[in-house]
Amino acid sequence: MTTRWSLVIATKGGSDESRKALDELCGAYWFPLFVHARRSGLGEADAQDLVQGLLADLVERGGGLDGADPAKGRFRTYLLGALKHRGSTEARAARALKRGGGVVGSLEAASADGSIAARYRGMSVDDLTPEEAFDRAWALELIRSCKEQLRGEYEARGRLAVFEALEDTLDGGSGAKTYAMRAEELDCSLGALKVTAHRLRARLRELIRAAVAETVSDPEEVDLELSLLVAALSVGSRTA
Repeated sequence: MTTRWSLVIATKGGSDESRKALDELCGAYWFPLFVHARRSGLGEADAQDLVQGLLADLVERGGGLDGADPAKGRFRTYLLGALKHRGSTEARAARALKRGGGVVGSLEAASADGSIAARYRGMSVDDLTPEEAFDRAWALELIRSCKEQLRGEYEARGRLAVFEALEDTLDGGSGAKTYAMRAEELDCSLGALKVTAHRLRARLRELIRAAVAETVSDPEEVDLELSLLVAALSVGSRTA
C-alpha cells in the first residue's frame, strides 16, 4: 500500500507528487506542532515562528527529509522529533525564518484572525505534558478534518441538510434533539433516519482509518495508531 508518508520517504521530497503529499501531511500537523511548542514554554509568536520555520524547510525547500526513516513508521513521530531538534537549534542561534505560502500561510492566517489563540485556549491542556497535548491536538485535528470531508461528500450529493441534522451525533451521543424531532424536520421516517445516522458514523470511521493509514509506512501500524488516537482523546477528556 502506497501512502502519502511512504511516498515522501521513498522520494525524499524529490518530485512534485512527493511535495504534494508532504504538503498535505504537514497541513494536518501545524496546529498540533504549535500546541506542543506552546506547552513547551514558548509564547504564541515564538511558537508560531518555530512551526513556520520547520514547515517552510520541509515543504518549500525540502530540507530535513534525510532523517526520515521507514523503520520509525509514524509521520507524527518523525515530525515531532524534527520540531524538537529545530527548537533546540534555534535556542542557540536565532534565525531569520521564511514566511511563505502553502501550509505555512495557513498558520499565519489563523494567527492573524485570532483563531489559533482561541483554539489553543479551548484545548484545555494546562495539565498535559507537551507530548500529551500534541497527541490530543493531533487526534482532534484528524477527526475534525474527517468530519469536514464527510460534510463535503454529503453536500456533493445534495444531502447537506441530512449531515447537519445528524452532525452532533457523530461522536456516538444522542445530541441536542431526539431522533424523532430530527426525522420530523427532515420529513422522513424515524427508521430511515436511524439507518442514515448509522451509515454516517460508519463512513466517518472509514475516513478516520484512511486518514491514519496515510501517516504510517506499514499498514500493520494502523490499528495501533487508532488505539493511540482514542487514548489521546481520553487523556484530554479527563483533564478538561
